Amino acid sequence: MNRVFKTAWSSIRQQYVVTDEHHAAKGKATKSAVAIAVAALLTVSGAASAAYVQGSHALDGINWAKDAEYQKDWGLRAMNASKAYELGFYGQDVKLGIVDSGSFFGHSQLQGQLIDTSITGKYGSTGNRYQKWAGLNWGADHENPFGSYKEGDAFDRASSDFALNVNDSHGTHVAGTIVGKRDGSEFHGVSFGSKLIVGNTGGTDNSTYSPILTDRTNPSDAASYSVMDYNYFKAVYAAVAESGAKFINNSWGTNARVRITGTGDKWYDDSYGYTNFDVSSAWITQDQVKVADRNEDGSVKRDENNNVVYKNSGNPMSVDLDVPGGYIGEWFLYKKAAASQVQNKENAKFEDNVAFVDAMGDVAKKHNIVQVVTTGNRNEDNPYLRAGYANFRPEFEKNWVAVAGVKYVNEELYYISNFNDAGYAKWWTVAAPGNAIYSSAVVDGAYVTPGKDEGAGKKLGDETYAAWGGTSMAAPHVTGALGVLASRYPYMEPTQVRDVMFTTANQNILYDTSTEDGKRDQKKHDESFVKGVPSVNFGWGVPDLDKGMYGPGQLIAKNDIKLGTYSDHWSNDISQIALDARRIEDKAELAAVTAELQTANGLEAGDEKDAKTAYYTIRKTELEARRDGTAEGYKDYYVGSISVTGEAGSGATLVLTGENTFRGGVEAGKGATVVGFAESFGSYDPKFTFANGTVYEGATTTTTAKEAGTDAVEMNEALKKIDGLLTVKDGGRGGVIASYVDEVTDKGSLRPAPEAQHGTAVTVEKGGTLLVHAASTTGSTATTVKKIEAVDGALVSGWAQGSDLAQIYNGGKLSGTVTFAEGDGTKLKATEDDMLFFNAKTTVAEGGKSVLTEITRDETKSFGMFARNGNQRSVAQALEAKGGAIFEGLLSGNQSMFDSTLDTLDNDLLLNAQNAAVLNTLDVAKTAKDQALRRGVGSTAELAHGATLWATGIGNWGSADHTAKVDADFYAALVGADIQVGGSTTLGAFFGAGTTDFDAGRDGKIDSDDIHYGLYGKTDVADVASISYGVVRTEQDREGHRPVSLVNKTGYNAFNTDADITTFYVEGAYTGLDLGSAVKVEPYAGFAYIRASADGIADRADDVSFTTKVEDQTLQAATLGVRGDMPFTAGSVRMALKGDLSWSHFFGDTQAEARLGGDAAGKIVGAELSNLFSVGLGIEANVGKSTTFGLSYTGNFSGDVTSNGLSATVRYAF
Repeated sequence: MNRVFKTAWSSIRQQYVVTDEHHAAKGKATKSAVAIAVAALLTVSGAASAAYVQGSHALDGINWAKDAEYQKDWGLRAMNASKAYELGFYGQDVKLGIVDSGSFFGHSQLQGQLIDTSITGKYGSTGNRYQKWAGLNWGADHENPFGSYKEGDAFDRASSDFALNVNDSHGTHVAGTIVGKRDGSEFHGVSFGSKLIVGNTGGTDNSTYSPILTDRTNPSDAASYSVMDYNYFKAVYAAVAESGAKFINNSWGTNARVRITGTGDKWYDDSYGYTNFDVSSAWITQDQVKVADRNEDGSVKRDENNNVVYKNSGNPMSVDLDVPGGYIGEWFLYKKAAASQVQNKENAKFEDNVAFVDAMGDVAKKHNIVQVVTTGNRNEDNPYLRAGYANFRPEFEKNWVAVAGVKYVNEELYYISNFNDAGYAKWWTVAAPGNAIYSSAVVDGAYVTPGKDEGAGKKLGDETYAAWGGTSMAAPHVTGALGVLASRYPYMEPTQVRDVMFTTANQNILYDTSTEDGKRDQKKHDESFVKGVPSVNFGWGVPDLDKGMYGPGQLIAKNDIKLGTYSDHWSNDISQIALDARRIEDKAELAAVTAELQTANGLEAGDEKDAKTAYYTIRKTELEARRDGTAEGYKDYYVGSISVTGEAGSGATLVLTGENTFRGGVEAGKGATVVGFAESFGSYDPKFTFANGTVYEGATTTTTAKEAGTDAVEMNEALKKIDGLLTVKDGGRGGVIASYVDEVTDKGSLRPAPEAQHGTAVTVEKGGTLLVHAASTTGSTATTVKKIEAVDGALVSGWAQGSDLAQIYNGGKLSGTVTFAEGDGTKLKATEDDMLFFNAKTTVAEGGKSVLTEITRDETKSFGMFARNGNQRSVAQALEAKGGAIFEGLLSGNQSMFDSTLDTLDNDLLLNAQNAAVLNTLDVAKTAKDQALRRGVGSTAELAHGATLWATGIGNWGSADHTAKVDADFYAALVGADIQVGGSTTLGAFFGAGTTDFDAGRDGKIDSDDIHYGLYGKTDVADVASISYGVVRTEQDREGHRPVSLVNKTGYNAFNTDADITTFYVEGAYTGLDLGSAVKVEPYAGFAYIRASADGIADRADDVSFTTKVEDQTLQAATLGVRGDMPFTAGSVRMALKGDLSWSHFFGDTQAEARLGGDAAGKIVGAELSNLFSVGLGIEANVGKSTTFGLSYTGNFSGDVTSNGLSATVRYAF
């Protein structure tokens, strides 16, 4: 949305700009409050095309190196976030999600950034409240005093806001890193243009998401453990996903921790209050658990030397996360413990998806969103189960991101070695800033103590700020980065945005070898890591929001790109190094798990056998499906490819300009145009033959990850010599281009790489169109296709960029030739686009070895001839004279695009609203004038002190009809007071408020909060005449929206504006007319001077924008009329009928006008106020000694502007 208002301080630009902050500063009444006030008074008175992806310009001109907010979080610099911001992408129009320990909605850095959720349902299992430290308070009965739930119990959480004494500050800190707003204070989040949908775990960051030993008497039985409830967490995640979140951050919670004792052996030890088995194998026996003895009060028993007394001696452990396969036990314990908690065992077997982490995945898969999960902070070689869960449910992998951590030292990235490694989850892991991260916080009594450190001078529940570290702080940087990338690629699925982040990540990460951990990781790094392939330490690397702006860096899957109406440009070199390496690694893993499965089948019956056979069966099934590449979802699993579709007729286009070496080629499908340089369509080798006929087998059972990565890099060099493939499908368009002017990421004019060693072949299917690039105005643009295959029904046509077409609009031609090195194009049939202003001729050369296209201007066509009214003619002619983005877009557009663009540009909603408001203000002036005239019986009420207090409710319903027909509903409540001065003069003042709704249907809508005030008076002249006079001012605070369609780009833009109308009036009436009866008739003449002004607005449809500047309007009105009163009595109540007929002629600026700017040009006008006929009818009654009540109707009828209204008045004299 684009908002343009009056000048105010902009926190984004850090300067004064046109913005909506002006309105926020006014402290205006809410619409609902005004509406209620008006309604109350009225009740008393008885009244019944494809858009090139383009960033916002809101951040233009900022020096990020010196911007205090940006510099506050070093993580932004580490991810090159300013590069994305400079291109205008900061998460705008993207919804993100968080599940954590609540987020403080009242924090000033988060106000307006968060969206609440609520959940209801029933628990599906019996368990406890997951508190890590609960063990300190367990008594002899082994029950958890922190609370429990039972299967079938109801849960009902009305809000996900931070709850004091239930949640902690963790979720507030994480939320700030993701979407903390940019407002000129403190810091801002990574994706500050996004909204964050909040889900609440119901606990704190100390909530333990791994199995907790709830029965310490039998630690070897899975039924002795408790895990979190599937139903509760599915409800939480579903609420966030269904509210629109594309990515959900999961920084919350911790695995139960194990204290390791002794110098040589590892022991399980619960004497420190830790719960057991975060890294254990699930087939552990009680003898392997070193269990502390307890006193009657539940405290740890100690001997005379203060040493812990244990119930048993324990045995050394042999399996943990630092040992290959140790994670199998952790997974098995999750599954078995979860199943044991459900009473209905038929619905909760081991193989069922009953653990809470299954709920995360099930929701992610259903809604095709991405879960972002921390690896953990315990210096393990593998992540905790939650981050690695896709290893056990492979169908979740594309919906998963695990996050490790890095720190910044002297502006260089260093791996944080005491966090958990990517390990077996490296294929879906990244690392992100996780050290000393500054963000929002709340004084919670846990993380932040009142009166101390960050809580100094604050009490519980107050907002504050803090710098914390951990993978909890790393994950929100990733979620924020995904939000920024999603704003850059609005047409992509969340899983595709994830892949862009992976494949453009920065792998230049160092290790601090001054520490033992650093030396350990350096050694591991040296042994396994190859650039381009995920590392077992940090996965893909650190998100790079610079490189991420230019398309994916690799393909790691088949990419079905659904452009819709968008167009985009990818300039990164796109390989599939990682996918090739994974093929090799998977082959080695398949051999290994096959052997492990055979060994597991020979084990004695028990947990170990069950765990290993279940796990290795899952892995073997998955790896075989990938290898075979034939099952649904696995076809050509290791072949990266791009298939593009778009909305028919939208002009949706994908431009490729990198030197690309993915194996699967590119398809231009229905509704899409795909063009690129010859080297940009990949290196077509889906069978891994490297064009020599020999299939590359790759791995053996002993192949290492380093060997796989090295082979993949070498293969990529070989692929640079293999031609790509472009397949043009039915309804698609595609071709090779020789140059490109970047319209998306400001790279300027681009040409093919001279050192490129491969080109592309093209296959054109029936109904597909081969495009021939025409760009040269002096010769012929030449491109080459290595091989052409075309069938009967294949088409060929010319293609040119709008900027090139603009060069020949006033004469000249564009030419282009494509030559086929192999094959021929004899079956290609020339067809031309429906271009309004150009003629294109495409010719297939004899023998079909080349195609020539020429594009020339059609001199018989001009912009103005397609206009359908005066406003459109003005705009069309101005566009033609000015040029610019809209002009260039329309040059290559069709009739539909032209019509929709002119319909947008001649939208006179603002102007018609202005003249409708002028009439409404005149009615307010008439109301004030009538109070001064004391028309009707009210003038005979006793005036004890010569002062009168009055109140009026007005309701008008009218329309202003020009290009856009605007229905205007106007309501106002006025109160005033006046006093007689000198016997012949009455002076008064009034004030009021109301609303106006201007509804133009599909052309847009404006809702206005109105303030009215003024002065009025009347002076009698010798009992035969009276002069009325006054000044009335109306101020409107408008909020509106209207659709925008520019070329093939669409939007629905919101705006806030101010409008002011000031009216001066004077009127003379002859009061001496004697008709010999009680009827009183007054002829009158009047004059009004009206000054109206309104703020302009800015509209945007992606990369195209224009402004509408409403001109100040000055007009006058001369009025002739006659009015009359006829008194009568109904019972004892004195009453009077009133009537008024008048004619007014407007002169001056009778039509509101606006000038278009930006990418548009021209002048538009609105409905005209010319001759206005008015009629008024009313009745007044004297309902008390000093009180009168009146009800009246007023109708105003002009050619373009009309209104009908009711008003009710109560007048009290005292």
